[in-house]
Amino acid sequence: MAEEQTIASTSNTDGDDYAWVADEPRTTVSKFSLNGGEGMFRTIERSPANDWRACIPNTTRRICSKYQWGSFPMYQIAFEHMGYRLPFSDFEVAVFRYLHLTPSQLHPNSLAFIRAFEMTAAYLGFMPTIPLFFHAFHLQRSRPKGDAANKFGWVSLKQSVKLFEMFMESVRGFKDSYYFVKPLNSVSWQSVIYQGPAKDATGVPLVGPDGRQVLEDYSRFPLSWRRSHYQKPASDFIYSADELSVEELSNYEQMKVFVGGFPRKSYEDEQGNPVLDGTGVPVTKKTFIDTRRLLACKSVAEMEAFFRMLVIFCFNFIVLYV
Repeated sequence: MAEEQTIASTSNTDGDDYAWVADEPRTTVSKFSLNGGEGMFRTIERSPANDWRACIPNTTRRICSKYQWGSFPMYQIAFEHMGYRLPFSDFEVAVFRYLHLTPSQLHPNSLAFIRAFEMTAAYLGFMPTIPLFFHAFHLQRSRPKGDAANKFGWVSLKQSVKLFEMFMESVRGFKDSYYFVKPLNSVSWQSVIYQGPAKDATGVPLVGPDGRQVLEDYSRFPLSWRRSHYQKPASDFIYSADELSVEELSNYEQMKVFVGGFPRKSYEDEQGNPVLDGTGVPVTKKTFIDTRRLLACKSVAEMEAFFRMLVIFCFNFIVLYV
């Protein structure tokens, strides 16, 4: 990482110019705006809370639009299939804040990686950190070709050492399945908004006529699509091994050893039979954490059972074949 990242969150005074956004996210209308919300997945928070509402955008709004202060757009796939719930965890907020991105600026496969990494760290007994995560994952930015080369689309995360399978090799149908989420009370409001000192254009805190510091609302992470992320090279967001603490290096090694201990998978033909090489030996491939199955876990107990099965299967494989 070349330098300390600046605060991603800003007040509600930003402009609304989205000419820099790639055509697809800038022009795609939400299907829920057109069908009255048919098929909307509305479970966006943990039961029994009633602090948030999934709202249908009007037909002039886009995924990259700025919504009412405190609200922000989300792709439905994050809630319906990836297990995201509001409020976001501290780690999720930290990732969005560090990247200067609102969640919908990240490709869905990358949103899946964030949760999968956090869940795996929890199972292995260590805290995920920004330096560790951005040592394990690098950035990949989508850029349109041709005349639109100066526009920006979704940002993706790419593993430096593969530990996780992609949630889906090709995520289809997500681009028009979005809505915005709105805080309904002080609890949900404070999970995305906080008050801090208002500052002038030079960064100097403002003081009112009474001598008291002027306060202003700030978001804990970007609530709309931001160009500021792209004003830094992707390499600025990455941590080298030299920048990690001893504990972080140890935790990353623990994760690699854990995944490296999984038994190899056999390739199968269309009938489900193992594919053999020229000598009759099954052709195999490395096994990684199944991100999609992991994110399907609906509780800590299910997550622990998922990982235990991997460990048990690995142990049985060793007993049978060593």
